[in-house]
Order: sequence, then structure tokens, then C-alpha cells
Amino acid sequence: MFKLRSSVPCLVASLVLAGLLLAPATAGAYCIYNLTNVNLHICGGHCASCLAKTIEPGQHSCCPGGDRGCNDAKTVSFSIIYGHHWYDDACNGWDINHAVDDHGWVVLSGKCATDKKNCGCDACSVTYVYHDKNGKITHQGKAAYTSGSGCSYY
Repeated sequence: MFKLRSSVPCLVASLVLAGLLLAPATAGAYCIYNLTNVNLHICGGHCASCLAKTIEPGQHSCCPGGDRGCNDAKTVSFSIIYGHHWYDDACNGWDINHAVDDHGWVVLSGKCATDKKNCGCDACSVTYVYHDKNGKITHQGKAAYTSGSGCSYY
């Protein structure tokens, strides 16, 4: 009986330690707001667990703090979506090379062409405003068209 009593606390301590080691590291959540006139496929960072979502006009999406990719948003890229699927009918190539603050947010606003025939550097005029977790503006400017991949790297 004595061996059983002394092994129970060791077992409990081992389970608690294992749970702590397996728990995801805290990461900084952030949100992206789409205040444009078109659907945008947004990529926060370029990793498998980073934010990659299509956001409708007037909506937003967040990268929750439990996802490891949330701390890794060194850039925000976006593509204009003209169809129902971002991989079918997209105009790719806008990048913002600035990191998103932990628990902050980015507001994208402006107008984009509503027809894929106009895809290219003149298809979108989007400005961005980065906010820190307290709402203070930390960075702002105009999104650059790079004729690159935008969000099509998956």
C-alpha cells in the first residue's frame, strides 16, 4: 500500500508536466479588417499555420493566439478574389512588408477592380493602417503590387 501511495503523486506530477510541455506556446493574436469593395484572400506571414483566409468586404478575420503562426506575420499579402475560390479566379500580388504587432490589427481600405480583366498594378488602390494592442497607429501606407504570388504560394 505504501508503494501505491507514493507513486500516485509522481504519476500526477508527470501528467501535469507532460501537459505543460505539450501545450502550444502563447502567441500573439491579431486581426485583419477588409474595408475594400472586394473579397480578399489574406495571408499573414508565409508559413503553414499562418493566417490564410478569404475575407469578404466589411468583415475581418483573426489569427487566434493558440496558433504558432500568429507570431510569425512579418508580412501581410493579399489577392483579389473574383470567384468563389481563391485558387480559381484571383488577381495575385499585393504585399505589405511590415510585421503585425501581437494582439494588434490591420485595416485594409480602398477600391479594387471588380473584373479580372483589369488584374495588374492598377487593379487595386488599397491603403493599410496597423494598430497595436492599445489601438495606437504604428504604421500606415499604400499596399504595393509586386506582380508576385500574393497568397498563391500554397
